[in-house]
Amino acid sequence: MGRQEWKDGVELIYERKGRLIMRTLVLCMLMIPAMASTALCRQPVLLIDGNRDTGGLDFANGPEFPGARGKLEVATEQFRDKPVPSLHGDFTRGGKYVQASTALPDSPLLPQGL
Repeated sequence: MGRQEWKDGVELIYERKGRLIMRTLVLCMLMIPAMASTALCRQPVLLIDGNRDTGGLDFANGPEFPGARGKLEVATEQFRDKPVPSLHGDFTRGGKYVQASTALPDSPLLPQGL
């Protein structure tokens, strides 16, 4: 391969990288307004109900790995005046994890009309 062929190859690589960077920037610029409008239209979702023993969350002890024990409760202390879940796990008899989970409410990702 001659010097000129090598130089042409390098220029071609940089030209392709430049096009890829430009496409990525344009895509990002198109996504920002859509993401911002979605974020502005969302309403807060309450995930933890401080009036219920477990905060409205479900407890699981990882049944596929037997042995884990634990508990889920609402902590006595709050964070920013909001209830806080307290998850405890005991793995002395085995197991791999304990978890707290909840189902998210059905709500559209984008506001209607977009």
